[in-house]
Amino acid sequence: MTFANLLYRELMSVPYMAKFVIFAKMNEAREGRLRCYCMTDDKMDKTLELHENFTEVARSRDIEVSIEAKFTVQVFRKANNVN
Repeated sequence: MTFANLLYRELMSVPYMAKFVIFAKMNEAREGRLRCYCMTDDKMDKTLELHENFTEVARSRDIEVSIEAKFTVQVFRKANNVN
């Protein structure tokens, strides 16, 4: 692919605003599930996670997203003693 083709492709991709939302649910005392979603609207009541008793644990600010964008999610938690 030539530089001109790459430049054209980049200029033609229209970005949109989205938020990344993390949902969590504990299955057992030491096991849980995390789900990460890229959401383009604020209609959280429509998510399946809320109907499956997941809890929203994090939400990003509005982020500009374009086609083929790559993101990294880092999750941090305080360490607790487990007996």
